[in-house]
Amino acid sequence: MRSISVFVGLVFCSLMMYAQQQPPSQPPNGPLELPEFLVTGKELINVGAGTKSAPQRPPLLSATRLDSLNPTEKQPIPALPARPLPQYRRTSVVWPGYLQAEIGNYITPNVLAGYSFVAGGYRLDFSGDVQASDGWADNTQYLTTGLKVVSTYVAPDKFIFFGGSTTQADLGLRHRSYRLFARADAPERTHTSMDLGVGVDGKYEDVRYQAKASWTSQSLSTSSMRDVSDNVFRGSLRAEQQWKSADVGLMMDMRLQTYAENAYPFVEAGAYGRWVAKTLRIAGGAGVQWATSSTGIDRFGLGVGGQADLFLGPDLTVTASVRSGMRSVTFRDLVMMNPYIDDSVRLDAAYDIVDLRGTITFHPSVRTTISAGVRMRQTDREPVWVPGQNGVFSVDYRTVSLLEISADGRFIITPRDIVVADVRMTNASVSEASAQTYVPSVRASAEYQRTWFDALRTGIGVVYIGQRWADLTNTIALSGYADLRLNASYTISSSFDLPARAENLLGSTVILWEGYRERGIFVTVGCTWKF
Repeated sequence: MRSISVFVGLVFCSLMMYAQQQPPSQPPNGPLELPEFLVTGKELINVGAGTKSAPQRPPLLSATRLDSLNPTEKQPIPALPARPLPQYRRTSVVWPGYLQAEIGNYITPNVLAGYSFVAGGYRLDFSGDVQASDGWADNTQYLTTGLKVVSTYVAPDKFIFFGGSTTQADLGLRHRSYRLFARADAPERTHTSMDLGVGVDGKYEDVRYQAKASWTSQSLSTSSMRDVSDNVFRGSLRAEQQWKSADVGLMMDMRLQTYAENAYPFVEAGAYGRWVAKTLRIAGGAGVQWATSSTGIDRFGLGVGGQADLFLGPDLTVTASVRSGMRSVTFRDLVMMNPYIDDSVRLDAAYDIVDLRGTITFHPSVRTTISAGVRMRQTDREPVWVPGQNGVFSVDYRTVSLLEISADGRFIITPRDIVVADVRMTNASVSEASAQTYVPSVRASAEYQRTWFDALRTGIGVVYIGQRWADLTNTIALSGYADLRLNASYTISSSFDLPARAENLLGSTVILWEGYRERGIFVTVGCTWKF
């Protein structure tokens, strides 16, 4: 205990002696040492110095690398963007429906209507028309009605064969009633037609195909005469693909036709191809043909044809074509050409021994297009119109030689002024060296269209038809005539237009078929509603 007390006393004494010692005094008026941060505002970091490295040269670049950074060849200056060509187009609003009503002299109303819409992936287009007239002479009254429905469907890509293909189906009905007013008794005639068809246009892998099927029925009923009908079932198929630098394909066209319960089929099948180069385009084909006349005569033949288009620079195109083979002549074609046809005609396939055509087209700009052409054809069994009995016309099949020279032009003088003109001179003679009937020696037309302002458009035109012969002996001549026409359209609003037109303002005597004089001066006005 005593030892501990002695030890504590010694420690206490030592501390007291250290506390009484004075610190070393600084010299008078000496500088005050402050931290570097308070003097300069910068804080010095005490980092130990490292070992200095000896300088070294940078690595050398290869010659290829240097050339890529500084090429010795001059780079071409990027070309300026091409100046776009002017586009001449009219912008207009597309309306799904329309209704047009007109009224003309001779109490001639005319109504046209149409509507389009999309439902369930199908596009449906409906159109119809009705026209009637009280007639310009005794027994010249007539009535015409028509209805057409078109359905368009684009198949989705999920279908294997028909993916992306376009299928179009159509139905058409037409009825016309009129009188054979060249006869004293003027019997009434009714012509009714029905068209039903479907077509597919698509591609499977690298094969492009087109398939069509249709059924057409024509009926002709005349009081005091027999009733006849013409029915045609037609099926066609085309398939083509690219082979090397050309497109090659196969085709088949089958027409099962009956007229007055007499069959006259027409079938052809063959191959064709196309080859396109920079300045030349060539197409051609060949196939076998079989046809039967309405009197039961079978005919077999070979159909060949070809066409070449030569592009002589950007302003000039030359086209030449040649064809040889049979072509079908149907009752539908004849009745559409001449409504006063006899109901007991004979139907046969015409045979073009050779048909040569050549055309040269000059198109220096989008404003100007001029073309001229020549055609030479030698045909056996060409249907030629001959006078029948009691105001009707029949057809006879003759060998015809034809030489035709034509020219046409389109000139856009200004965006508001357009001129269109064409002329055709024809020399057609039958085997007996007489002129073919109802073929005019000259046909010409010209029209001038003017847009005065956005709401008013007018046009003036003339059509000239030269002299024609009405019989094979060339003793009955039908005089030529000129038809002066005017038309105008005024837009009231975006959905209403007021059209007007006038025909045969010179009052020319127009006789298309012997004994049947057409109407004289005809003027009509109307209104068009778009919705």
